[in-house]
Formats: sequence, structure tokens, C-alpha cells
Amino acid sequence: MFPHVLRAAAVRGLLGLAATLALPATGFATTRCVSNAYELASALADVRTATDSLFFIRLRSGIYQVTNLTGPFELVQTHANQIVDVSGGWSGANGACTSQGYDPGLTTLIGSTTQPALTAYAGVPLSMDPADIPYNAKVNVTGLTLKNPNFTKAYSTDADLEDFPLDYWEPESACLNALVGLETNELLLERLDIRNCHAPNNGNAAGAIRNIGAMLTMRNVAARQSSALGNAGLMVHSKQGGVSRLSQISVTGMDTNPSCEDPGTSNTFFYLDRTSGLELRATEGGVNHLGNSVVWGNTRCSAAAAHDIWLIMGTWDDGDPYTIHDNVWTAGSGGDVWLDRVRTGDVYVWTPIQSPHTSDMSYGNPGFVAPGNPMPAPGSPLIDNGNANPQGGTGGRDASGRTRVLGSRVDIGAYEAQPNQAPTLVLAPEYTVPPGASAATLVFTAAASDDGLPGPIGYSLSSLCPGMFAIDGTTGAVRLASANPQAGGECDVTVTASDGVLQAAATTRVVLQAAPADAIFTDGFDAAP
Repeated sequence: MFPHVLRAAAVRGLLGLAATLALPATGFATTRCVSNAYELASALADVRTATDSLFFIRLRSGIYQVTNLTGPFELVQTHANQIVDVSGGWSGANGACTSQGYDPGLTTLIGSTTQPALTAYAGVPLSMDPADIPYNAKVNVTGLTLKNPNFTKAYSTDADLEDFPLDYWEPESACLNALVGLETNELLLERLDIRNCHAPNNGNAAGAIRNIGAMLTMRNVAARQSSALGNAGLMVHSKQGGVSRLSQISVTGMDTNPSCEDPGTSNTFFYLDRTSGLELRATEGGVNHLGNSVVWGNTRCSAAAAHDIWLIMGTWDDGDPYTIHDNVWTAGSGGDVWLDRVRTGDVYVWTPIQSPHTSDMSYGNPGFVAPGNPMPAPGSPLIDNGNANPQGGTGGRDASGRTRVLGSRVDIGAYEAQPNQAPTLVLAPEYTVPPGASAATLVFTAAASDDGLPGPIGYSLSSLCPGMFAIDGTTGAVRLASANPQAGGECDVTVTASDGVLQAAATTRVVLQAAPADAIFTDGFDAAP
């Protein structure tokens, strides 16, 4: 088993030997184009033994779900001088991966009752043998949606994965478990949409991310609409000199302990009643940077206010995990947290001996498009209010895959506000109503497409046949207001779709078919009876 605590001094010494003894990756490159859950699980598992310098896993657009048959979606990178790149949104003829879309919604990973949607470990040694310690290793995970509505696994104080240093006091995530180890290795998490992560018996539902003496960059990531017994949102723990840079992060719609369990009677009491948004831990010389981010609108017990951001700076006392040991690690410093251009409702510092470094903090309603949807609405204080050069960078695209900077400055949060676009409405040239059709008969449905800004689409109708048609202002369904007259006829109908600011109109012709004429008239008056 890998030791529970990997001391930084030991790591530095071992890394010196590792540069000589570790088997580096080869100079070859491998690309795996996957289109189903079985192929994805296999490609991720192969990373553990692959020695190529570049290992690309490209996911075609679609839904990938963990099952007992597929096995977990688990990436464990163990080789030196190697880059592993996992990205979604790919497409191409005959099952190839030749073109990439950048919207994370194109590729969705779904976890199971016992497995998260994704596990990603970068630069993790298989043992303390110097020959097994990787260096200059990097893992990139970009352009994915992660979900898990059914994670029922119970929290345990025992480390479940014996190969890796999981902290006892950090529950597993329903959606994202990530770790980067050792000071020359890196993990990049970018353009992720983490949502609907529910862990009724566990914590850190959206993500549990650990940095042990390495470099973590996490940017343009949204976490939303999740629940858990403990923190329903994200936890990032930097320790043993690890530096984590988080920029353009949005966390909202999290609900911790929704069943209002009494922490006094639960064996998980130590992580109940903490945050319901973002927990940042910096211990044993670790550093967390959070910039251009918004954490707001998170609750506990389904209604009560919760700490949006929870900070821990210090280290556990080896003899008592519930006691902070003077916020100082005996072989280094306690840890630092830097907050720059962060919009939130509440920040709680659990280790008051040491305070975070803050600049340009703001509090209150961030002006989202809707609750649980962190896209900035027109007039939001998030727009053009970010730091142009945050720790971690701005990246080229936001969490929806669109251009990152559109205004004078980058927006705060995972999403860049988009200029309001007029709805698009297309109707067929003609619709037909059969003879004898009664009132309320559906004629057609006007379905406009829109960018969702600044609000939902509303529909209205005008016609040269007054009183003949009616439209549902929400759905766009056009129905007969009265029965089709026997004589039939034709009417031009114009439908207008509006987002409250901009609108689009389209006109179609409705043909009201006439009832068939009398049989005698049809055959002529002189016809034989």
C-alpha cells in the first residue's frame, strides 16, 4: 500500500534518484478514438501500462455510462516524461475522430452507484521504489460533462484505493475524483460541466481533487445542481508544497445534507455542516489560488444558508485529526489561500490563526440567467470584471466552448456572457386543416431556437382570419379557435417569437379544406337517381 502521508522532503530526495532510475516514456504517440463506454474504459485502463510519450484519448460525441460490465472510467498515469490528453466532442466519418466540437455538452460521462463519472490520477508512483516515481508527467482532461445521479456508496474512513494516498477525512466524489502527485507533474482540468452529482451517503459530490506537491490548473469549470451528505460541491486540497491554480470557476445550486441528518448521531459528523459550494484546503506548505470565480446560491438542509466557500489552512495533528496543530507543519509552513476577483455569498475560515490573502472580493447576487444556471444575465456584475491575467490563465474558451473573452475584460465565472441574439423561427410554407376539424385541433407548432438570453421565448400570433386561430404563448402550439367552416378557405398566419428584447417573425399559409359537396350536386342535377 502507498503510505498515507508522502513527506515532501522524502519526495524531493527520491525525485533526484528518479531522474536516473525511472523508466521514461518512449518517443511514440498513441491516439485512441472511442465511441462507447467499453472502448473508453479500456483506453483509460491502458494508460497505466502505456509508455508512449503522447497518449491521446478522443471521445466521440455521445453518452458514456459506467456499468458493471464496462468497469470504471479510471485513468492512472504512472510514467515519466509522458502527456496523456483526454478530450471530448470528436466526430468524423466511419467512426473516426477528425473534427472537434468544444461544447462539453457534446460528450457526457455518467457514473454508477459505486463509481464516479471519472477518476483521473496524474504522476502517481506505484510504490516508493525510486524506479517507480514518475517525473515530468502531465494529464489533460478537457471538454466533458460529468454526471452521477445515483452514487449511493457510503463514506468510509478507510482508503479504498490501496495504490494511492487518499486522505481519510476526504470523502470520494460522485462525479470527479482527481489527484496529481510529485513536484514535477501537472494536471489540467478545463472546460468541464459537472452537474447532477448526488451522493446521499458521501461528500464532495461534484469533485474531490488532491494535489500532493505538484501543479494543478483548473479553469473554465462549472459545478452545479448537486447534493450530498457532506459538501455537495467541489473540494480542492493542496499539500506538501503543491500549487493549485483555479480560475473562472462557477459553483451554484449545491445542497448539502438535504435530509437534515443530525451530525451528532452520524459517524460522518466531522464533514457535515461545512460548506455547500467550494472547500479549499492548503496544508503542509500547499497553496491554493482562486481567481475570477463565483460561488453563490448554495444551501444546506434544502433551504438554510450554507458557507459558499470554506477555507482550511494548516495541518492535522498526527495524534488527533480533529485538532489543528498551530496551523504549522513542522517541516514547512501551514498553507496559503489567495482569493482574487471572487464573487460569493459567504467565506468561512475554519483556521482563524491564519487568514487568506484577498483582493477585489465582492458579495451578493451575481446576476445569473436563472437559479442553478451560472451564465451571466445582461447587467450582471460578473461581466467584464475579471482579472486579465489570473493564476491559471483565462483559457481560450469558456465552459460552453465559446470564445472566452468577448468584452473589454474576461467575465468572472465559468461562462462568458454572450451578446443577446434574436430568436430564429422557421415555418413551413403551408399547413393544411382537414374538413370538419373541431375547435382546439392542432394546426402546427412554432418552435423557435434561441440563446436563452435574456429569458425564455414567448409567442404571439396575427392572422387575416380573426378568431380562427389561437397560439399558446409558451409552447408555440397553434390551434383552431373555432371549427373549420364547411366552405373552407385560406388564411395567412404570422407568428412572432420574442425573448423579451429581440424578436423574429415568420408567415405561413393555412389551407382550410372544404367539406365534400352533396352527392347529387357532385353528379349534376340531371344525373339519374
